[in-house]
Amino acid sequence: ELRWAQGFAQAAHHAGVQRIVYLGGVAPQGTPSEHLLSRLNTGAALRAGPVPCLELRAGMIIGAGSASWTIVRDLAARLPAMVLPAWLAHRSEPVALEDVLAALLAGLRLGLPESTCWDIPGPEALSGTQILLRVAAVLGREPILIKVPLVTPRLSSHWIRLVTRADYTVARELVEGLTSDLIAARPGFWKEAGLPLPMALEEAARRALAAEAGTMTTTGRLTEAVAGFLTPRAHP
Repeated sequence: ELRWAQGFAQAAHHAGVQRIVYLGGVAPQGTPSEHLLSRLNTGAALRAGPVPCLELRAGMIIGAGSASWTIVRDLAARLPAMVLPAWLAHRSEPVALEDVLAALLAGLRLGLPESTCWDIPGPEALSGTQILLRVAAVLGREPILIKVPLVTPRLSSHWIRLVTRADYTVARELVEGLTSDLIAARPGFWKEAGLPLPMALEEAARRALAAEAGTMTTTGRLTEAVAGFLTPRAHP
């Protein structure tokens, strides 16, 4: 990927491209996973190239088609009870897909005298547990939580594969990246670009659910109907 990024930067220069806008991932406060390190290295390679590059770094993106959203949504919709590994205590700042798209478009017109990077966080820093519970509440559910601190990210990826629609390889890489906080280090892009503050998690989740309506398989709908029957209802 690093070689591809370097090659892309050179090819963009020869083609007369004036600007590159790259969507990467937030740098973790601890040691990055292989997946996150790859995204960070790709951004660094593009910014080091001859074409000015704006790197925008997002954490969890809440929207239809996002792998991390698919995992959270399916866990919240399909599990009457959840085990809570210790890594779910780490925080991130989930951001709506619509806000990410607005940031990418704004990146085309923002003044860019030289390559730089900005984080594009959502409005709140939330633990993985809080994100699951709040998405479940949007679905009208209040699952039972069971703390099991000895469950590793790699082991978790196996039961995520059983419960969710996410590709196992992608799920494994995403979960490995949740072993430390993913908090924005340079979060002022929304103001710099003249954009409104990003929407709350609940609104982003409602929009994502609406965008996915009608795409679920019969088996998926049945699974979620049974889980909904077994799961306690969220308090209004």
